[in-house]
Amino acid sequence: MSVFTDNQKKRHRKLTEVKIGEYFSYGGIEWIKLDQNGDRTVVISTGPIFERSFDEKNCNDWRESSLRRELNGVFLNALIAKGADLAAFMGFESDLTADDGMTDYGTARDKIALISCGLYRKYRTLLPKIKCCWWTLTPWTCYPEYSYSVRHVSSIGAMHWGNASNGSRGVCPLCHLKSSIFVSVPDEDRMQMNRGEAIEKARGAVLEVLNDCPESLLRDAIETVVKALFERKLPEEMAVIKNCKFSSVWDDGIEIITNCRVNTDTKEVFDIDAVDTNGLEALYGEYVIIDGKGFPVSRRSEGCTEYWYE
Repeated sequence: MSVFTDNQKKRHRKLTEVKIGEYFSYGGIEWIKLDQNGDRTVVISTGPIFERSFDEKNCNDWRESSLRRELNGVFLNALIAKGADLAAFMGFESDLTADDGMTDYGTARDKIALISCGLYRKYRTLLPKIKCCWWTLTPWTCYPEYSYSVRHVSSIGAMHWGNASNGSRGVCPLCHLKSSIFVSVPDEDRMQMNRGEAIEKARGAVLEVLNDCPESLLRDAIETVVKALFERKLPEEMAVIKNCKFSSVWDDGIEIITNCRVNTDTKEVFDIDAVDTNGLEALYGEYVIIDGKGFPVSRRSEGCTEYWYE
């Protein structure tokens, strides 16, 4: 995941100078600075770098995870190929305590890992909303009969769990970088100057055209523009009726997302696509996703088919 486009001006700063919550680029990946403790800085990618199974053999123990091997092998090598220094990635220990408190898996030490549920809650306010489900390394439990269940973050930011072999979950690597390294950040001062120059240039060009324009032609043009402004339709994002996504969360951490429509004035949710829920028993929650943000959905009464969001 590249952080800045080629035509953006970049500059380099020490990682110690990057503020908590700010984005930067290193090894061709865009990261968020989550925390700093001396020469150790905790960072996570701003979004999924790819989709993978947590473990191809459906095991929820991070120590045995095929994804762990890829992140600390092929992926780490790719970062180095993009200019990152291997010595910049500091080994760190991850707590593999299960969601139910079981500690059978102990800890794991890596250069690249995933965020745990505990760290996700700690840094939640710094993390961007990601419009897909993505893995944590926290098992749901360590009981052998549920050794396939891993916690993940849903598209609305809530915590769920699913099968470790599911290959459609996003991967957001987490690592500890040396605080003394130099990283790439946007050159905001230069970008601001370029924007100012562009605005001034455009302003001059418009004034030049207007000065050379006959008064009658200018008057007709203004009338046409004003008429168009009053007759134009509202843009889709301002429309009362919007096409959105409907999310229902069931037992076993299963999330079903379908299409729906909402009335942003009355807050009614309707035209929800029908799905087969045979085999699913406990419904934990329903949400409507509007412009990437989730809102709880409720019914007026038990058995009612009319939905409303809060």
